[in-house]
Amino acid sequence: MKWADPKTTSRDHLLAMVKAVALLVQPSGLSADKIGFIDEARFKTTSDIVLKFNSITKPSANAYTNDLMTAAAALKK
Repeated sequence: MKWADPKTTSRDHLLAMVKAVALLVQPSGLSADKIGFIDEARFKTTSDIVLKFNSITKPSANAYTNDLMTAAAALKK
């Protein structure tokens, strides 16, 4: 709160924003060991939508990898 403008940002507002972001990082039903991994089906859905509306010009095949997350998860074991 040291740098926040007290006229526009309160502690309660910031807490609400943090809670909203937390739901994006770990949605309900997602186990903690899946945080950081890209879900292939959800990525394809998103890719298809942005392609349909011309936000991208070609399919986004191989646009991501889960290799780093898989390697990190293996280190924890």
